[in-house]
Amino acid sequence: MIEPAVAATLIEELTTDTRSGGEPLTYVLSDDGKAIIGSQNGAEVVSISLEATQSGRDVSLTVTASLNAPLDQISGDSAGLVTVSPAGIAIAIAVQGQDSGGNELDSPVEIKVTLLDGANPSVNPNNTNHNEDTLEYVSDPIPLNVDVNSDALEVVRIVSTPALVDVLSSITSNGHATNYTVTDDEIQVTLASDPDFTVLSISLVELPSTKLAGNDTGGYGYVVTQYASIDEKSASDVEAIPVTVEAVDRDGDSETGSFTVTLEDGRNASGDAAEISGDYTLTEAQLGSPAQTAEGTVTLDAGADRLLPDTLYISNLEAQNGESGLLDELNALTSSGAALTFAVEAGTDPNVVVLVGSKSDGSEVMRFTLTATQEAGTGATGVSVASDFVLSQPLDENDPDEYANNRWVKFIKGTGEGEDSYR
Repeated sequence: MIEPAVAATLIEELTTDTRSGGEPLTYVLSDDGKAIIGSQNGAEVVSISLEATQSGRDVSLTVTASLNAPLDQISGDSAGLVTVSPAGIAIAIAVQGQDSGGNELDSPVEIKVTLLDGANPSVNPNNTNHNEDTLEYVSDPIPLNVDVNSDALEVVRIVSTPALVDVLSSITSNGHATNYTVTDDEIQVTLASDPDFTVLSISLVELPSTKLAGNDTGGYGYVVTQYASIDEKSASDVEAIPVTVEAVDRDGDSETGSFTVTLEDGRNASGDAAEISGDYTLTEAQLGSPAQTAEGTVTLDAGADRLLPDTLYISNLEAQNGESGLLDELNALTSSGAALTFAVEAGTDPNVVVLVGSKSDGSEVMRFTLTATQEAGTGATGVSVASDFVLSQPLDENDPDEYANNRWVKFIKGTGEGEDSYR
């Protein structure tokens, strides 16, 4: 039996020094003095029992320790019958017995039972990819694959790492600056101009699962939410966000795991989808009459990212891939027999392009102005390009065959008198 003189002290120390899932246990000594049983809410958690069998004149003693739920191995009292360290719990038990004559042992048998800490939790998250063609996006929970192992979990949390901070601090959304926060539960990126607008978030969530090793917090995953596109600056048009999570058990043991959220740039805007409105046709007036004007508007919706008005330019000005450029073909035009020279006007605002055709004496014959403005709204907005075509002097309608091989400037022969035109 357990030495009666120390049994009460042993039970007192066990009660003080041990926990399971952060909660205390209640210990009792069995009626025959051969077992100590620790329970929690009426359920047995741990027991240490003695069994003696006769072996001739001697006795063989078997000590059995049973553990039905994890004990917390948190550094505590390092003195006395019960000592607790991160490695385990050591319990010193004095065993007493009698011979056939009723005489007790001269000194009890000292037995040390050690309950060693088990494996740390493990974290093996799944990566995820998201294409920004889909915004207002909330992913399904993506597993973190947390294995509880020996002890109940205390917390699963996000760890702010230099690699994560480097990426988050560089994020812009449709050209706008952003701010970020990293908490135990969430990474959040918001517009600097509107902190209430969330561009992107990565949030930890609890998932229903079978209780493991006393862990009643369920499983864990993460959810990616994106309401606005970000500006992918890499050559591969992706932004990889490296996230590290840490699982900590009730003993304070911890392990980390990492996953990557990869955001892929969505579709580009296409000129094929542009909406063109206005009148791009004008009729030459008599020489000396006021200039003739044609106005129109081209509206172009954005793709996955905001279109920038100040990046406007005429893409076919110069020769490319063996094809003549617009300038080359325009410079072949004449007005009243005088050669014309076309050039892009310098000094305009970034969102304005002006193409001017003039005679050698400096008199202006043609002016074509494009002005891009941002469409209203937030996020990935498009542009509206206003065009203004002014003809101040008449153009010469030369032989149509001279323009037959042109790519951009054509001479169109009308069916009625005075209906010849350029386009």
